[in-house]
Amino acid sequence: MRNAGGHIEMLYCAIVEDEQEDLVALRKCLTQYAQENEISFHVECFSDALDFLERFHSQYDIVFLDIELPNITGMEAARRLRSQDPDVTLVFVTNMQQYAVQGYEVAAFDYILKPVTYYAFSLKLRRIVSYALSRDKSQSTMIRVEGKTIRIPYRSILYLEADGHYLVWHTEQQVYRVLGSMKAVQETLPDTFFPISRWNLINLQNVTSVQGYNVTLGEETLQISRYKLKEFQQAFAMFMVGG
Repeated sequence: MRNAGGHIEMLYCAIVEDEQEDLVALRKCLTQYAQENEISFHVECFSDALDFLERFHSQYDIVFLDIELPNITGMEAARRLRSQDPDVTLVFVTNMQQYAVQGYEVAAFDYILKPVTYYAFSLKLRRIVSYALSRDKSQSTMIRVEGKTIRIPYRSILYLEADGHYLVWHTEQQVYRVLGSMKAVQETLPDTFFPISRWNLINLQNVTSVQGYNVTLGEETLQISRYKLKEFQQAFAMFMVGG
């Protein structure tokens, strides 16, 4: 799906499904829909809702959630999900229509009935995609990669790294290297992005720990410049209290 500027949209999706056959069917449907509608889906799959919730930190645009899951039900998982993120587009996947109607309790946008067939799925997905894109555009940026312009949600960006005339975008899903300057890009990003040195601009939303001059984002640890340490400490403290 191209937007008004001719850009190919990208959406980040999670599928929480313990039945392999249903998981494969969902992925095939997403792949076919992407090919037919010029949209890109980055998909991550989970067979266990507890594992999904442990790793979740608002990095997805759409969550496809099975209702009948081991350990905890999809409905309980949805309640916990909403306590972490009230805005993510939530879609139930179930073979019991009566369960799906309970979705209003957790603000589910829609539901998909099993067994999943492409025709029924594509009709639902058109609506789901339009909704997710309309909600997320103000929370993302566009970059040009290998002849394509893609959208990256701010929340998925770990940090940016200056490399000569290039910028390296480190996201939760992958790394992009594109032409650009740190100063120009920083002016377009929200205040949650902070320069810890001349080479690195980090997303405070994704900081997992700070120790001395070291700040960790995901599995990577970066060093804060001495001249930036005090300013960083103040900015991070303000971020943590919602300032």
